[in-house]
Amino acid sequence: WGGFVRRGCLPLVSLVYSGNKSIHGVIRVDAPDIGAWNRYREKVLCLFASDGEGYYRLDPQALHPLIGTRLAGVVRGSTGKIQELLWVRMAPIRF
Repeated sequence: WGGFVRRGCLPLVSLVYSGNKSIHGVIRVDAPDIGAWNRYREKVLCLFASDGEGYYRLDPQALHPLIGTRLAGVVRGSTGKIQELLWVRMAPIRF
């Protein structure tokens, strides 16, 4: 995720440790309609699919405009670990 943060190639808002094995990134998408959302979704899927090493894995089910995300500060029931906020963008996102 550090590369995405440094390069600014995604409008990344925050990163949360899941309390298990993964880090969840929240991306801001200002899509005026579902068609624009789907076009952006395809671009994100292609970006992650281009990772030949398979280091970054993306759950396509998570790319839904109404899906929730991991909440920092909450104990994950299955592991008993706290989900932690790792990074948050403090500056406004410019497109």
